[in-house]
Amino acid sequence: MSPEELIAEHVAPVADLARELRTLVRAAMADAEERVYPGWHGLGYIHPEAGYVCGIFPRGDHVRLGFEHGHLLPDPDGLLTAAGSQVRYVVVQPGTTLPATGIRDLIADAVELRAGR
Repeated sequence: MSPEELIAEHVAPVADLARELRTLVRAAMADAEERVYPGWHGLGYIHPEAGYVCGIFPRGDHVRLGFEHGHLLPDPDGLLTAAGSQVRYVVVQPGTTLPATGIRDLIADAVELRAGR
């Protein structure tokens, strides 16, 4: 399954938002490998130095950007929601503006954290 095939399984507003988020993540981590995880129904991003950093998870009425070690990330914009003791998500609804600057900052911080910089 390709990333586009996974995304295309969703209604247009969710699919469009997932594509927009995918473009943002890929630009922020140009050297990361993108993998499709059918079991998780998501796209994972693996950085060459930091390993698995984040994933995009389209859902019925929203898209989640999950950070594996989100509990350790600074979140001055309050974008992250708790999902357990470790993982944190940015939840984006169709029709809202993607918080691009905050997401880019979270990605950069996650890479630095995971790469031990």
